[in-house]
Amino acid sequence: MTNAILLPYLAYPLFYDPVLNADKLFGYTVQAGNVIAIILGYFIWDIYVSIESQDPAFIIHGIFAFLLGWTGGWLQMVNGVFLLSVFFGVRICWGNWCSIELFNRAPIAPSLLLLVLNVSLNGLNLFWFWKMIDSVRRRFIPTTEKTIGEKRKED
Repeated sequence: MTNAILLPYLAYPLFYDPVLNADKLFGYTVQAGNVIAIILGYFIWDIYVSIESQDPAFIIHGIFAFLLGWTGGWLQMVNGVFLLSVFFGVRICWGNWCSIELFNRAPIAPSLLLLVLNVSLNGLNLFWFWKMIDSVRRRFIPTTEKTIGEKRKED
């Protein structure tokens, strides 16, 4: 939670830094380096905590919560809506805008590589966004489709 509060405060002035605005691809300042270091530190810490929390008891708890129907409440729906909204705003809208800006400002040789990499990553973002929507839809919208076994019982 600290990084969600601290990092926007530290990163916001970088949008108006003349050195970074002059060279979007290779521009560097000490403040930008410090913000990147803090972001990377939190990223590594999150990976460590995520790996540590995946002990067998946590996994068994998740399986039983799903099997017993303890998931799917209104809090989980609110969490899903926030997750989808933030993912769409940051990864789809802002990410594509940044890709276009970077492509427009890059020299010719790296811009072709940037184009291929950004189109690939933005394609993956769209794929995962669709998967997230599908997951939330399956969890909260009841389906009227019958399974193969149910169709056979009626015949």
